[in-house]
Amino acid sequence: MEDGKGLVCVSGGTGFVASWLIMRLLEHGYTVRTTIRSSPEPEEVITKRAVDGTLGVLRACVNAKTVKRVVCASSQATVIYSGDGDEKVVDESSWTNIDYYRSLNRFGTSYLVAKNETERAALDFAEQYGLDLVFLIPPLIVGPFICPRIPESVRWSLSLIFGEKQLYNLLIKLNVVHTDDVARAYIFLLEFPHVKGSSLKDIKGFKMRGLSPKKLLDCGFKFEHGLEDMFDGAIQSCKEKGFL
Repeated sequence: MEDGKGLVCVSGGTGFVASWLIMRLLEHGYTVRTTIRSSPEPEEVITKRAVDGTLGVLRACVNAKTVKRVVCASSQATVIYSGDGDEKVVDESSWTNIDYYRSLNRFGTSYLVAKNETERAALDFAEQYGLDLVFLIPPLIVGPFICPRIPESVRWSLSLIFGEKQLYNLLIKLNVVHTDDVARAYIFLLEFPHVKGSSLKDIKGFKMRGLSPKKLLDCGFKFEHGLEDMFDGAIQSCKEKGFL
């Protein structure tokens, strides 16, 4: 064990949430190690890389025999396209129907398939080896960022400013959450052993149709940021990095 609160490994350290999470973990007194991922290619390559990479990390955790808990990043893409109607409130009992999503002829199929296959494989592995694994599923993440590129979710959230009206039509139907609340939720799940469950798939969002925050709130987590913080933070970061 390292000095401070302990050693944490964060995968995909240059990503939107991961980079912010690393910053917050360091502020909390953790020692952090991270991995860096390259840009994905075709759907089959993306899916295989995501599944193999995640299982490789989980296998290392089991072999190390010192890892207390694994908190995995999921996506609303694993639950909201069940094909059962837009008004349904979904949680970890729901799974996206891949064939249904393909029938919608929307973009992002490769990402959606990779997220679904990865989560299923990880849950099966954790159950087989008795690994304490928790999944957290955020909706669209909006807010400040420290990664070098503008995150896709931030670009979506500011679609009218960037002149991408087609994205705005999708944005108004989605739940959103602040970057920092997502990072705090991951740390919360890491630090509180009473939070159990192989898949904790909900986090607070606005326009609650689709995702429920109840399970996370019942565990004792509290949200600190609203819509004003989300968009002010996103716009400020874009200005600082020259995107606006």
